[in-house]
Formats: sequence, structure tokens, C-alpha cells
Amino acid sequence: MRESVFRPAKTAPEWIWQADSAMAPESSTVNPAHARQLPIIPRLRRLIAGLSALVGQRVPVMLHHGTTRTGGAPASVLLTGRAFAPLYFSRRFFLETPQVENLGSARIWTLSRRLQELGTRADLTITCVDQHSARRFFGPEWLALPAWVAAEMVLPSATVLRKKISARTEQYKRHGIQVVESADAAELPEFHRCHYLPYVSSRHGELVSSRSFWKTRWRFRQEGRILWALKDGERVGGMVVLRLGDGLKLESLGVLDGRDDLLRQGVVSLLYARAFEHALEHGCRRVFFGNSRPSLHDGVLNFKRNWGAALCEAPTMPHDVLMRWNRLDGPVAEFLSHTSLVHRDRGALSALWAFPGGRPASQDEFDRHHAHIRSPGLHRMRVIGSGPLPAGLVLPSGVEWLDSHASELTGSFLNRILQSSL
Repeated sequence: MRESVFRPAKTAPEWIWQADSAMAPESSTVNPAHARQLPIIPRLRRLIAGLSALVGQRVPVMLHHGTTRTGGAPASVLLTGRAFAPLYFSRRFFLETPQVENLGSARIWTLSRRLQELGTRADLTITCVDQHSARRFFGPEWLALPAWVAAEMVLPSATVLRKKISARTEQYKRHGIQVVESADAAELPEFHRCHYLPYVSSRHGELVSSRSFWKTRWRFRQEGRILWALKDGERVGGMVVLRLGDGLKLESLGVLDGRDDLLRQGVVSLLYARAFEHALEHGCRRVFFGNSRPSLHDGVLNFKRNWGAALCEAPTMPHDVLMRWNRLDGPVAEFLSHTSLVHRDRGALSALWAFPGGRPASQDEFDRHHAHIRSPGLHRMRVIGSGPLPAGLVLPSGVEWLDSHASELTGSFLNRILQSSL
């Protein structure tokens, strides 16, 4: 076996749970091991989510039709609700905005049975439900994903970190952008209105999940700072950071009017670099990056991972994304080749990924693809291929090969290989 790139998955550090003592972030998840440490409002949020499902709220069911993103083949996805997470995966599944066929609605306790009945019409089924309902009404044939995953980096030595900062920002110095620090909460409205909202809206479109201004302002009292990126005296970007004990939390990020030209000039990278220097100056030992979609191919997660962040479970989000399929080949295998899934795996986080094209032609080809998505913090990664493991292919430690031809990877077989994901 080759050297492992995996480390045991972990939850968000204690200082992040304490930081969310009065308001949980808009997207995060709960680890049962920390249940007693959860503050009262996140506990209430989870309770309300479960009760609202049980009192009879009906969940819309719809079928999306379109052509697959890379293969151009006709396909369908069955999904429920108006949550952003199912829509995110549907958008990644299809090349263009799919056609929507409404199929009525169902109550939460009948939803699993209803989706199984309709699932024969779809290549992939996706739903998002509260974690209590997921455990009670959905069987182990469903793959459970946290709605969001977090990322944390333990800071290396100052010398190592500054070398990394220099390597990542050298190309942007010619643009004359400087980053300054402010503790003035009166500047938050400008940051939120002119930088944060335009930036997240331009990056995520209809799937944007923005943080409220009042939540940011409330948290700013916790030793908050605004890092402003200045060009010719104008504020062209900003980042809100919070110092929490020996950690620094990157709370929110923005670019003036969401402008692409400023992104190309490295405003975001320069803000991240200054945040790490701020952490060093104030004796912080780690940085918490916030939440991203549960896929190793997600662009935001990739950016954080390139800085050295490791996956960890995000705190206090009451919902999970559940998926199932009829056959793990064709459109579904194509989807998983460009949208790997970070899922729950016996109290840890693991990944499921289909190798592009089904089989690597060489060790170099496998290593090249794997290098783009490998991530510290995963318990393991399962790679789906068309056929048995190619002769001579050596997998890194923590990586397993699944032959899609040995089984359809559904029902009892999926249950066997992905035990206890719920």
C-alpha cells in the first residue's frame, strides 16, 4: 500500500461549537457525540425541524428531466422539497436547467415509500429531511450525506505558512491590492450590502444561501474584525473573521459588486492570506473555514482544501440529504465521476466516487484524477469502476475499489458496503 492521505474524520472543534452558542450557522450538522455540548437554540432548531415534519407538513415531489452534464444522454432525477441541497445536485446532474414534472406531495412518514414507488421512473432519487425523520422513516438503502461539510486547518509553523502564502499570492502583487484591518462594526452594513451579498449571489445564483446581516453583526461582538482589500484607496473586497480562543473563524467573504475582474486579480486569495497572518499574529493555532457542499468536486471546498484545510463535520444543522438509485451505471456513474459524494459512514465522513470512463488506463491516470479530489479528514474513499481492479493498479491506503459489474450496487448490496450511513 502507498502512503495514506486520509485521517480519521472529526467533528468541528469545541471552540466552533461554543461560537455557535446562540445562533447556529445557516448550514451545518450535528454529531451525536457532541449532543450534550449543543447550545439551547440549535437544540430547539433540531426539535422544531422534527416536530414540523411530524405534524403533517406535506413535502412536494417532482421529477426533473434533461440531458446529462457530460454524456448528453436523456435522464431523470426524482427529488423532493424546496431545499437548496437537492437542487444543487440536480443542477450538477444536468447540462442545462431541467424540465420539471410535479408529482404531488407526501407526508414525511409516507415519503420513503412514495419515492420508492416513483423511483422506477428516475435514474437518481434525492431528498432532504430532518435527521430524526431520516433515522425513523428511511432505511439503510439510502445514502446519507450531511447537508454541508466544514473544513479546518491546523496552522503550521510561521515559516511554513508564510512560504505557502507567498507561493499563493506572488502572482497578484502587481495589481497593487493591500489588505487592512478594522474593528469598526459601523462598517458592517457596507460590507454586507456592497461586497458579501453581490459576491455570494454572483457565485451561487438561485442556489445561494446567504447569511443574515443581523447574524453577522451579533457574532462580530466576539472579537470580530473586517479585513478590507484596498485598491487605489477603494474597498474592493472584505472578509469578516472572529477570534475564538486559540482559533480563527472565517465568518463571511465578499468582493465589491461580485466583480469577476477583481477575482482574477486575486482579491479572495489575498484576503485569505491576510487572515492566516492575522491568526499567526494573535497566537491562533487553527482556522475554521466554514461550510461547503458535500462533494469533493465542489469548487469552494477545493479552494479551501488547496490552502491545506481538512474536512470535518459542520455543527448544528438539522437536515441530511438522502440519495438512492436503481442502477449505478450510465447516467448515475457519469454523475458520480464529476460529483463525488461525501457521506456518513459509521460516525465518520467517507467519499463515493466513480472513476471517469470506468477504468484508468494506467497508474498515472488514476493518480492524476485522484490527486484533484483527495482530502484529509476522510475515513475512506470508495472508487466505483466498470470491472474488477485493473491488474497492476496500486490504490492508496484508505481507498477501495468497487466493481459496478459485480452487482448493481443497490438494495442489500449497497446496504452491505455502506452500512450505518444513516
